[in-house]
Amino acid sequence: AVVRWVGNDRPFVRLSDGRLALIDTGSTLGFALNEPGRVAGSNHTITHDLGGGSVQSRRVAPQTVSIGALVLNKVPTDVLTGVAPGTPIILGRGALFPFKITFDPASRLIAFEPTEE
Repeated sequence: AVVRWVGNDRPFVRLSDGRLALIDTGSTLGFALNEPGRVAGSNHTITHDLGGGSVQSRRVAPQTVSIGALVLNKVPTDVLTGVAPGTPIILGRGALFPFKITFDPASRLIAFEPTEE
């Protein structure tokens, strides 16, 4: 599937529900949402970023994520806490591992090709 690259420097895609998500192949997270109201309890994982910061995440029930014609079922889903307001939704390696991803910034396209397991 080929999807439109939305935004300028960073590869964002528009989900079928209208929200924007950042394709972050360097992140070990799956489908990461900044929705602190949904998180309860203390079973959080701390993730450190390259800039020396950290965020907390909690794995919740898997979700289906649609990007145009591409439908990802049972995507590992994480809810982030301790992040700045406006932190984007992230599609990390946990969601994208079964794909070879090709970025074409000149044409503003991102291609997702299934890989053999």
